[in-house]
Amino acid sequence: MPGLKLEIFIACLLGALLAGFGAGWMVNGWRLSGDVEKLNGIVETQKQSLETFEGANKRCTASVADVKGAVKAIADDATARAKAAAEAMARAEAGGKAHLEAAKAALNRPMPAAGKECDAIVREAVDYATKRKGGK
Repeated sequence: MPGLKLEIFIACLLGALLAGFGAGWMVNGWRLSGDVEKLNGIVETQKQSLETFEGANKRCTASVADVKGAVKAIADDATARAKAAAEAMARAEAGGKAHLEAAKAALNRPMPAAGKECDAIVREAVDYATKRKGGK
């Protein structure tokens, strides 16, 4: 009989261990399933945030491309205006030199003879008008 009590004790002990292990396994399963549900909720939130950020990133990329195009257009326009201004300055400089030479020639011209002042003024006016129209 003493062996029987020991066998019953061992069987009860093994049963208790198995029951405790099974109960612990079940509680751990419930805990993990709660963690999985919580993580699934986080995953859904992150997916929504990612979709939002992807849309914002696409809009930002399009805006950057628009700005780069606008900056290029402004730079091209500034280059064209600088070129046009340089050409206009060259034309103005040539015209200014011609005008300066004409003024120097007028100042260095000998005085007309007495009584011929009007003829000299008329001749200068005709020469000026002819030059303005593109003549010689």
